[in-house]
Amino acid sequence: MPSKTTFRSKTRATLPSDVTTIHLTDGRTFEADEAHTLMECADREDLRMPRGCRFGSCCTCAVRLRKGKVAQVVGTGLTALQREQGFILPCVAY
Repeated sequence: MPSKTTFRSKTRATLPSDVTTIHLTDGRTFEADEAHTLMECADREDLRMPRGCRFGSCCTCAVRLRKGKVAQVVGTGLTALQREQGFILPCVAY
């Protein structure tokens, strides 16, 4: 069952184009860059997410992307329906 945490990404004009501010629905934010997964970036800010495998197969960290786009490794454990519903896996999403 996917987590209830959701993400909204919004690039701020004051940041370099390769850094994005991630807004969690609970009001917390963290900076994400293109070189690290969203989970790695959240860990850097001590924002712990549910996790299991950390390589996209268990879906423990699945969250819904509300706004924006992410690059995600193909062949993740998400079903086609979950992908259509906007779920992503922060452990393999950049």
